[in-house]
Amino acid sequence: MYGYSVCRLATTLAAAFIISGCSSWFQTTGQVLVREPGHRVYGDPVGVQEEAKNHWQFALLSLAAYSKVESESDENTQRTINAPQPTVLANEIASCLNSPTQKLEEAGWTYWPDFPDLQLKQDLVRSNLRVEVWQRKDPPAVAVAFGGTVFTSRADWTANLRWFIPHHDDEYTQLVKRVVPAFLVKYNQLEESSTTGRPPIYSTGHSLGGGLAQEFAYALPRKADDPKVVKVFAFDPSPVTGYYSIDPEIRERGKEGLQIDRVFERGEVLASIRSVLALIYPPSVSNPTVRAVRYNFDGVTNPVSAHSMPKLACALYARRPGSPTASEEALKQR
Repeated sequence: MYGYSVCRLATTLAAAFIISGCSSWFQTTGQVLVREPGHRVYGDPVGVQEEAKNHWQFALLSLAAYSKVESESDENTQRTINAPQPTVLANEIASCLNSPTQKLEEAGWTYWPDFPDLQLKQDLVRSNLRVEVWQRKDPPAVAVAFGGTVFTSRADWTANLRWFIPHHDDEYTQLVKRVVPAFLVKYNQLEESSTTGRPPIYSTGHSLGGGLAQEFAYALPRKADDPKVVKVFAFDPSPVTGYYSIDPEIRERGKEGLQIDRVFERGEVLASIRSVLALIYPPSVSNPTVRAVRYNFDGVTNPVSAHSMPKLACALYARRPGSPTASEEALKQR
């Protein structure tokens, strides 16, 4: 009986994999595939601008947090710039790579220079937890962005491998213990001085930062009247989220009404892990609502290169609403 059940499960997963593969093998650079909440496989492709309009600013926020410690002009990025592309697209990407924070400021975002404060920032150096906060007035928003994995950082790899380490005192631990309480103090001060009430809170990050962004959402409402994250934008995210490290009562509040977009480039190094998990455990339909959004901007087959945040963020920026690239591609589709 047990063997039959295992065989049946394997057959079901294999069939789902084949169906998913048939619908997703031929994704073009102008298409996006979405695995909707509760679904094991992707739906029909949609136009890239339809999703890029929701993601480009948060991708740049993730890049800004990440690029404080990683050069944006790495070999993979230069390969992207130098590759044959339409001139308009190449120029847009190059402009983004040269000044991602300037692009955020032009979009109305303002950096919180005093968060974390100097003492907390120094305390977080040991665990290599990098976090910064940006605010936008129109429409109102506060975004908490987390830095991704630094390849040479032992602390980052300790956090990435926490499933296999019995006792944790890593970035996920410090986020719950130190960052969440400090953010609540700062945010409540903002609310008290505001005439428009609480601005919505978003969290975002790339790779390890994407896992931390999800944990931040689950851990934020320490008390019943605390603010909550409304949406997480996790780019090429780690499957590690620290979910079970949070007090159950707190995480139940944190995930109530929460939306999560897990956004990635086709073929990136963590995509296969998430796809297998989605076949076994369909993405949550509610509390939280989880979507997987797959882009395919340059067809890179190297899983490490496809994991590049500068490439993904600036490809999204180049297709933002009203951009020359978006207008050019819209004309092609007519």
